[in-house]
Amino acid sequence: MTIYIEKVIKLSLGQIVKGIMFLAIIVTTLFVCGCSDEKPVIAQAATGDGYKIELKVNPGEIRDGGSVSIEAVITDPQGLPVPDEDKGVIFSCAQGGFDFEDQQCDIKSGSARTFATWKDESDSDDPLSSMTTYITANYKGAYASCQVTLISKAF
Repeated sequence: MTIYIEKVIKLSLGQIVKGIMFLAIIVTTLFVCGCSDEKPVIAQAATGDGYKIELKVNPGEIRDGGSVSIEAVITDPQGLPVPDEDKGVIFSCAQGGFDFEDQQCDIKSGSARTFATWKDESDSDDPLSSMTTYITANYKGAYASCQVTLISKAF
């Protein structure tokens, strides 16, 4: 002989919504606060072990075939200029058409300088529109970027 015991649980819509909200609050709290009491980890690449870069690009607008002057002033964790170093700073730009006079520059008296020329590589049938891009300087994990406006040959 088999006996079946059946229990029917009736929940109202309000009880279901309250349960879902309670679960959402717990998940959100764990996500925001974390599961441990340790301090957050700071990415070394973002802090660069305390090195700071002040990047200057002049002018802030480049026409097709035009050039800009770029200077990176680098200070150490104590705020002092970094010592002279060969090939210490790397300059880059994600946008194509840039030609840096020196992409990997020497540091002299805490400063590295170079020039860059931008050539609009689009063809006349499909010209680029004017846009913004970033020129970046990197030194021992620290970096700084400066926004530059590129004026295409179509304008």
